[in-house]
Amino acid sequence: MIVAALPAFNEEKTIAKVIIGAFRQVDKVLVVDDGSTDATAEIAEKLGAVVVKHERNFGKGEALRSMFNWARMNHPRILVTLDADGQHLPEDIPKVLKPVIQGRTDICIGSRFVDDASSEMPRYRKWGARVIGGVTRSVSSLPIRDTESGFRAYSEKALSVLTPSEMGMGAEAGLLLQASEKCLAVEEVPISVAYKGLRGPRQNPVYHALDVLGTVFKYISIRHPLLFYGVPGLIALAIGLELGWHAFTIYSLYKAFPTNLGIVAVGATLAGLLLLSIGIMLFTIVTVIRQRS
Repeated sequence: MIVAALPAFNEEKTIAKVIIGAFRQVDKVLVVDDGSTDATAEIAEKLGAVVVKHERNFGKGEALRSMFNWARMNHPRILVTLDADGQHLPEDIPKVLKPVIQGRTDICIGSRFVDDASSEMPRYRKWGARVIGGVTRSVSSLPIRDTESGFRAYSEKALSVLTPSEMGMGAEAGLLLQASEKCLAVEEVPISVAYKGLRGPRQNPVYHALDVLGTVFKYISIRHPLLFYGVPGLIALAIGLELGWHAFTIYSLYKAFPTNLGIVAVGATLAGLLLLSIGIMLFTIVTVIRQRS
């Protein structure tokens, strides 16, 4: 069984077209109604989709979590996710499914940035997506250009080992970071994406970017605490000691202690020691947890 899953929040104007198109490509359609106040759920049910309802709007991450939970209970062969607002074209579903069906990959991403992709993406969003993608790619070591695309196909194996852990827009980046950690194969294929005529993003683009980057940095801080905290700690400690040496040199020469320089030196030294301590403690905790799991 191949299932198309749509996260939806107040998409009554577009969801019917997406569901009808998806039914032509897959066996079943799942709609996660994330607290809609319009007729989104009713339309989906009348068209034959399975509907999971949230009491209120929790965000993209919680919608993905509901999709994965449903998949674990119903065991589809492949789960393909796409947006309900019409920007993802259901007729591209076979492109995204093909590498997973052939067994070449565990996750296939419909990309807006690979060769032959067609996208009406506004320039500011394209620039932001590339910056976020560069950060996520450098951390995950996955050669994926479009790390923010929600048009994805997940194999049964991927569905069994991945768990959306973020509430907000960083959920999809978080899944890629998990996929890298669990050594899953990830591939991307070109798709066409429509933006003209659609309403703009509900979330402020700056907040969206910070949300995703926060997910990436949180991942680094948990998985690599010595790197995340230890390196800045060593730098701050070195700066503090260097400034402290200069402060005492000035005092020995002129018998006048440079108060401002001394305060900065002490502050940098304490900050460095604090960061190093946090890094070591978290590294110890993470190591113990990994050994017991």
